[in-house]
Amino acid sequence: MIDDRIPKELIRPGHNDRTVFDRVGLNELAESIRQNGLGQPPTVRPMQRVVNGVCRLCGQPEDCQHRSSDVYYELVMGERRFRAMSEVLDWTHIPCVIKAMDDGTAARLMLAENVARQDLDPIDEAAAYKRRRDELSWTLDQIAAVVGKSTEHVKKRIELLELAPDIQHLVRTKNLALSYAQPLIRLDTDRQRIAVRYLSNARNPSLDLFKVFVNELGAQQDQQAMFDLGTLFVQRTEEIAKRSSASLRVIKSDALPRVNATNDDTTGEIIARYMYELEAAGHPEAAAAVGLLLERLLQSNWVKRPRRNLDVLSG
Repeated sequence: MIDDRIPKELIRPGHNDRTVFDRVGLNELAESIRQNGLGQPPTVRPMQRVVNGVCRLCGQPEDCQHRSSDVYYELVMGERRFRAMSEVLDWTHIPCVIKAMDDGTAARLMLAENVARQDLDPIDEAAAYKRRRDELSWTLDQIAAVVGKSTEHVKKRIELLELAPDIQHLVRTKNLALSYAQPLIRLDTDRQRIAVRYLSNARNPSLDLFKVFVNELGAQQDQQAMFDLGTLFVQRTEEIAKRSSASLRVIKSDALPRVNATNDDTTGEIIARYMYELEAAGHPEAAAAVGLLLERLLQSNWVKRPRRNLDVLSG
């Protein structure tokens, strides 16, 4: 039904997927409404105004300025039209289509409307998909079906939220193209910023050249992770030795052999070779611990299996 007597103070936006509203665009929309009339009123759904004695409009006790109404109206579609009429044209009462609907229906309608518009930025789009996945337990396939996109498109959009906030802002404002932003997702936030600085200092590097640089940062990050794992292993070995009744020898890190690796080595091969080097250096307990670690990592598919067969040393 259409009711053109809803006071604007009783209308509230829902969880709108759009967070940025261009003021120039709102002014243009308002002028169009002024001259040509409102073609399609916003759609709202009635909501209970008071919950647990508190008004959901103002957060005050229920006997507040809104007490004349038992309901308020949540915007489902048409927030730009609502803003143009209420903020620019300063209408006190807003024409609306009122429909009762559950949360899932409201979420589908809002998502379909917002994603269909070309001016929804990729970060808002990503947050819209993630909200429905996390809060409504929608699968990526379900989201894709609602918006008419591929599941891969939905997945890649959600991945953009792994970018640092300042880099997300660059994407949102179209100062960083999606083709350059997407490769950054594999990096931690520090390396993401390094890559963006490289991009800004270079003179229009090609996408292929930029990907090479990002891959180098990724390889560096992977290598660092491997060494961090080694540090953690030494720390844990010392902790176990202190707690254990067994006569384990605590080995100082500077007494351990160096880790030698080439770019062609898999992580599994590096760990396996280091296990044998520990054994040869006279540290059978440490070799056994590394062997056990390698076995667990292989069982969990966390590293590629070495090209040679390995026996876990017992020490």
